[in-house]
Amino acid sequence: MKKPKGFSLLELMIVVVVVAILSAVAYPSYQAHIAASRRAEARAVLMEAAQYMEREFTLTGDYGSASLASAGLSTLPRERAYYQLAVSASGALFTLSATPTGGMSEDNCGVLILDQTGRQTVSGASLTAADCW
Repeated sequence: MKKPKGFSLLELMIVVVVVAILSAVAYPSYQAHIAASRRAEARAVLMEAAQYMEREFTLTGDYGSASLASAGLSTLPRERAYYQLAVSASGALFTLSATPTGGMSEDNCGVLILDQTGRQTVSGASLTAADCW
């Protein structure tokens, strides 16, 4: 008797089911990893902006004259695609924020906030600041 060549339909369906199960487990983990890396980029930009604000304060004695545009931070393509950066500054106080947009708008961390004291907080988040920062 000749041995049949190839795969049976049953063998093929078993492979499809195994691949589907692996995909169902791996995809959410992958998405969480991507969101965490985008959050890390936003945090890095907030820290860079805070350093710029401190340099401006050292030169002028006032945070109010500084802006993200003058620091060149409003034109970063990756962060702008997923986070909208904003600064609120007056006198000796400033608050930097990164609001999620686009693909990150459903992020559990909400708005990332950094102030002149280095305090890192979140707004509109289902997670704590420690989890997001």
